[in-house]
Amino acid sequence: MGLSYLNGDETQIAYLHPKKIRNEGDGAKLISANDETNFTFRGRFANKEEAFSIGYEDSQKAHNALKWIIRRQGRTWNGLTVVTWESDLNRMPDWELDTDTVCDIYEAQDWPDDENEEEQYEGTNPKEAARFQNAIAGYKKKLDFNSRTILMAFEAATTGRLAMMECQSLSSSRYLENLNQWYEDCGWLHPKYKNKTFYLYYGMVGIRDVANILYGVESQEGLTLKGTNEGLYSEVCKRLLPCIINGRHIPEEMVNLAYRRAASPVSYEKPFNWECTLALACSLIKKSMIDKRNKEVWTVTLNKDSDDRSYLFGRLLAVADRIEYKGLERDEKGKVIENRQTNAKRFMNSFSQQPFHTWKVIAEHLQPYFSKLSIQDRIYYEHLIEEISWNFKDGDFEKKKD
Repeated sequence: MGLSYLNGDETQIAYLHPKKIRNEGDGAKLISANDETNFTFRGRFANKEEAFSIGYEDSQKAHNALKWIIRRQGRTWNGLTVVTWESDLNRMPDWELDTDTVCDIYEAQDWPDDENEEEQYEGTNPKEAARFQNAIAGYKKKLDFNSRTILMAFEAATTGRLAMMECQSLSSSRYLENLNQWYEDCGWLHPKYKNKTFYLYYGMVGIRDVANILYGVESQEGLTLKGTNEGLYSEVCKRLLPCIINGRHIPEEMVNLAYRRAASPVSYEKPFNWECTLALACSLIKKSMIDKRNKEVWTVTLNKDSDDRSYLFGRLLAVADRIEYKGLERDEKGKVIENRQTNAKRFMNSFSQQPFHTWKVIAEHLQPYFSKLSIQDRIYYEHLIEEISWNFKDGDFEKKKD
């Protein structure tokens, strides 16, 4: 019997506490002082009794509740376990999923007396953005005024010691607002395959997708982390978690890495993998611009009035890619039979560094493909290139550096 440091009661004290917290094979403990050889607690305490004294019943309640909530809705990232829950155990959107999945989960749930379906949201974003806004508003309606959202993260440096890496308690309304801000600031059109169907959704990809795209290699399943690189899942999660939950600025090295990978489409065997990388790079760059300037720089809508040099050169490259793609050889059903990258994609890396000189090379390669277009298409694209070129400010087109 002794004094429990948790509630101040005289009760039966326990010095052996449960393990198997993260999963059934987990041998790491949160509370332990069984090092009787090296006495790692010395210097602060003379013995373990001075370090902690926790009642048996208190320990069982705390550990069993933690194990239950982790198994119910925890997420594991190669050793790092993160769990979030609402104080009244209401359903909440998962911060680590992509926008499309968050909306699917919300729409698949049976919400009693849900009057949010008819609400409409106006804005400059595409129609898919309103779908996510409806989901966030629906979650907010089910919350109490005093609702709190708790986030905890655990990681084991050794097989026997488990550390609590993060512990936050914030109002559920703030959690939803920060989550909504993250998806809105990173909003872009992302490609996705689901149920053997290809489509685009507006929003942001999930955390695992970010790790796969930035650090993964191509395989039959797409871009994935394999072998020793799987530890990068937890590293990416640690870097992005404060950005999502607390609204911190996105790490600049991630933005630069996404840009470098997107600027080299020839390094990808499958066009879909490069398209995913390009969309992620656009999302991260957009988010980075918002963090720096506190405003949105570009949207997914084409801005025909923009006179920004980088934007105009990007439009020229997109037009060149489309011209060459339409001029590729096709079969009787109209399917492209030439399995190769267009010159616009091949020269994209050098184009991003020296757009003026590289554009002359790309334009020369376009001439044979112009002859394969119909007269109507040829006139349309010639006028489009001319229209874009006229938008350059004096001296911007041939300028070597921004």
